[in-house]
Amino acid sequence: MDLVREIENNLIQAKNWAKAVKDCFSKVKSWSNSRNCKTERVQMDRINELLNLKTAPCNEPSHLQLKEYQEDANILIQEINTSLSSSEYSVSDLEILYSKVVDLPIYIKESEKLKLKLSAVKVWVDDVRNCISLKAPSLVEEDMLYKLELEMLDLHIQLPEVDLLANLIRQVKSCRSRCNEILKDPICLKEVKLLLNEWEAFTVNIPELKLLKKYYGDTISWISCVDLILMNVHEREDQENVVDELTSIKSDGLLLQIQVDELPRVELELDKAQCRVKAYTVLRSQMSMDFVQQLILEAAKLQIEKEKVFADISQRHVAAVDWEDKAKQVLATRACLSSFEDILRASEHIGIIPPSLLDVKLAVSTAKDWLIKAKPFLFQDSAIMSTSNSCLQVDVLKELVLESKDLKVHLEECSLLENILKKGMEWEQDASCLLQNAEQLRNINIIGEGSTSCLVPNLERQVLLIEAAMEAGISLGLEFNMTLKLQDACSMLKWCIKALSFSTSIPSHEEVEMMLDASSNLPVVFISCALSTALTDGLSWLKKSFEVLDPNSRRQFEISNVEELLALSKRLCISFPTFIGRLQNAIENHNLWIDQVHLFYGLSCEDRSWNMLLQLKEDGISNAFSCGELEKVLYEAEKVEKWNQRCADIIKPLPAEENPLLRALIDLKNSIERSFEVYSNSKLGESTNLCMCCFSSIDDCARLTCSICKDSFHLQCAERSLEDTVLSFCRYCNFINSSKLPRSGSGFLRTGRKHLTLDKLTFLISESSDLFLWTDERRILSQIVEKALACNASLTKLVNFSLAYVSQDLNVVTQKMCIALKAMDVGRIGDDEGNRLFELALGRHSWKIKAKKLLGSGEKPTLQQIQHHLKEGLAMNTPPEDYFAQKLTVLRNTGLQWADTAKKVSGDGGVLGLDRVFELISEGESLPVSCAKEIKLLRDRSMLYCICRRPYDQKAMIACDKCDEWYHFDCIKISSAPKVYICPACNPGFEENTSAPARATHERFSGNKLEEPQTPLRRSELRRNSQKPKSSILAGVNDMNDCLRNISSTGSLLWRNKKPFKRAARKRSQLDCLSPFYYVRDKS
Repeated sequence: MDLVREIENNLIQAKNWAKAVKDCFSKVKSWSNSRNCKTERVQMDRINELLNLKTAPCNEPSHLQLKEYQEDANILIQEINTSLSSSEYSVSDLEILYSKVVDLPIYIKESEKLKLKLSAVKVWVDDVRNCISLKAPSLVEEDMLYKLELEMLDLHIQLPEVDLLANLIRQVKSCRSRCNEILKDPICLKEVKLLLNEWEAFTVNIPELKLLKKYYGDTISWISCVDLILMNVHEREDQENVVDELTSIKSDGLLLQIQVDELPRVELELDKAQCRVKAYTVLRSQMSMDFVQQLILEAAKLQIEKEKVFADISQRHVAAVDWEDKAKQVLATRACLSSFEDILRASEHIGIIPPSLLDVKLAVSTAKDWLIKAKPFLFQDSAIMSTSNSCLQVDVLKELVLESKDLKVHLEECSLLENILKKGMEWEQDASCLLQNAEQLRNINIIGEGSTSCLVPNLERQVLLIEAAMEAGISLGLEFNMTLKLQDACSMLKWCIKALSFSTSIPSHEEVEMMLDASSNLPVVFISCALSTALTDGLSWLKKSFEVLDPNSRRQFEISNVEELLALSKRLCISFPTFIGRLQNAIENHNLWIDQVHLFYGLSCEDRSWNMLLQLKEDGISNAFSCGELEKVLYEAEKVEKWNQRCADIIKPLPAEENPLLRALIDLKNSIERSFEVYSNSKLGESTNLCMCCFSSIDDCARLTCSICKDSFHLQCAERSLEDTVLSFCRYCNFINSSKLPRSGSGFLRTGRKHLTLDKLTFLISESSDLFLWTDERRILSQIVEKALACNASLTKLVNFSLAYVSQDLNVVTQKMCIALKAMDVGRIGDDEGNRLFELALGRHSWKIKAKKLLGSGEKPTLQQIQHHLKEGLAMNTPPEDYFAQKLTVLRNTGLQWADTAKKVSGDGGVLGLDRVFELISEGESLPVSCAKEIKLLRDRSMLYCICRRPYDQKAMIACDKCDEWYHFDCIKISSAPKVYICPACNPGFEENTSAPARATHERFSGNKLEEPQTPLRRSELRRNSQKPKSSILAGVNDMNDCLRNISSTGSLLWRNKKPFKRAARKRSQLDCLSPFYYVRDKS
């Protein structure tokens, strides 16, 4: 069996081999006949694979013919390899060999190498011929030749162009070696010129040859520029430009790489041009004689002294030497100013600055400057002096006289200044005598009124003499050092005259202070003298007397200070009788005020009044000096004022013309008395004939009576009209009976009036015990606090009753709370603790009213509402025994118990029977608590689906596309939802209705997401609803709601669950055959 298989395999292999050989031979023959380039030739590797077998698998006639083609290809391959490795072949031999390759019907890989070598040879030959054929110089790059030489060695082929390329490369090397020899040594212009002429037409671009061409071009260009500039260079007037051009040419010549013979010539011409520039500078401007002499010597050295410009400079130099001799003669003889000016005018035409020119100018300028400084002293005209405020200093005059002796020019004004200086020295001697007399007057001692009367005329006479001397000094027009001393002495004497006048007149405080300030500005020499010391002591005594007698500063001094001041007046050299009398009167007034204070403190506390204390305070400030009695009076008055201010800060009275605090306290007292009256009338059960808003009489006025509390109000105060007077409630009763309280408690009833805290008023009363007198404010505030405490006690009693009340009837609490609210709103005074308890009582009462409405309303309260209300009551600390708290607790417990049962039944999966579910729904509907959410869960629980008749349990379900009945996947035994599903009840024969729409099924089941099933309405209802227009539907909403109220929800559920049973009974005979596809779950 194995042998048969082997033979079979050999036959198959032989068959395949013969087929492959036949295909290859047919392709070779086909290509040989057509030679179509588009036809692919047979690969040599494929032929070798087929023909290299040791023995042929079978006898195929084309085998031998194909082998002949193989032998021809091998011979051609050997020739290609020989031509590629040998250098004996020419280009024609390679082309003949490549033509054989092209004609061969078999593709050999060596043909590509031959093709590449042949193309490379052709490219090389073209490049070489291109380089040799170029005739223009420097077109062939040297690197290109060397590259071709390297490629020639790699080609291994005989070409005639090889010798041409080698000859060209030898010429390049020869040219380069000659260029390098020239570049090594200093380059000679002639050698470079010969080399360039020899190799001018060479076609290869050699860098060294190119560099030499550049050097040669730069040198020839430089030589031409030099020849152009040096042509008639000495005749040009712009020698500055010539210097710049030659300097540039010289720098360029130094940078040349080839040596030139014209460079020394350029340097010589540059020196000549610079010398000519200096010459033209001398002609255009004045230069010193030394510079001109040096320039003439330099021109002679350069052999250009005969040029016109240097001839003109030589003439000027001769004139300058002649002027220098004349100038030296004028300076030596001290000539007049006109001679010097003539010499200077002559120097202006020379054009050269001689050495003595500066000395001549200095002498002339010094003389003119001296004349300018001396001019004010020489021309002292009255008109000039009136316009000038500054006088001429004597020291300056002395310096001018000394300077006149050093002048090199003779001036007549020098003798005039000497005469003026002589007059000034005589005036200084007279001024010195006046100062000595003034010093004698300053050292006189003053004792008694007689000495004062004799001294004043002597002082005034001396002042007149000093002023006359000062005017004489001003008339001289000189500023003497004695002038300031005379002014100080004159001002000192005038100050003394003014101070002595205070002993007979009554000066002001400002005048005394001004005199003391002036004394501090007097020179130190005058302050230490006897007269100024005595007068300064007297002025100081006057200043202190003014301070003592001033009412504003009297509190700073004691009575002992005044007595010391009187004793000091007796030791003064100058007497002030007027001020001594005023000090004695001040002492008497102080003693009288002290007696009044002692008399006031001798009175009892009740007899002391605030007005008496204020009068003592005012008299003490104006008449009394610093003492214990004054401090005590001020302290007591300040305590009363501070207490009144604290009262005003707490009560905050409205602005009034007179005593606003007292008026505010009276109003507060009236308010607290009205509040107390409200509490008193409520205890006695009496009604008042006053308006509860404004507490004014309501007789013969339009009134409004509250239907609850029976209190009366003005219509204007109650803000009501006559139509509202039949049935109306006051704002207090309306607020108490409201179930909604504002966040601010009862604060909205306070009509813009500030309510005060009782603690602050009590604190004010405790502070008033430190006062040593009774004021009207203190008495009224005590009465207010007493009434407020009584009102607070009544409020506490009413609030405690309201908080302890737990019965059902709220009218009792309403009456108590209304009374407390009225009294608090009227009284304007409250206690923090009382207000807090009242707010708590108000909150509890509002909670009870809200609970009463919740229990008594026609609509059932929800379980959440009851729990929320009980939570609010717990936050208000409502007692557990309260009637409304107990009722709400019972309702909550009943509702929670039923709701827990309903939640358990709704999630039991159909364990409980429908009749028991319907009973539980009826029980929930009859509860006094609304449990709509739980009832909805039970109604959903009562809806049954599928053949298992179970409620919806979140399992995968599908709806029938005919009857819309829902079925569990497990009950009808399917694993996924089909596109169209018809239930077994609608299609017992399992005939699939392909034309039925699949939209409903996809809407019910998509992506394993199930919608809660909904059993459809009856078809008669669907038809009736579809035929009814929208307008009739909207119009009949109310009728339908009425009908729904009459139909029992339990009956509706029974009908909805009855429909599937009817349908099942009608088709029961058709369901027997479907038992393999569904099963019925056990209800247990």
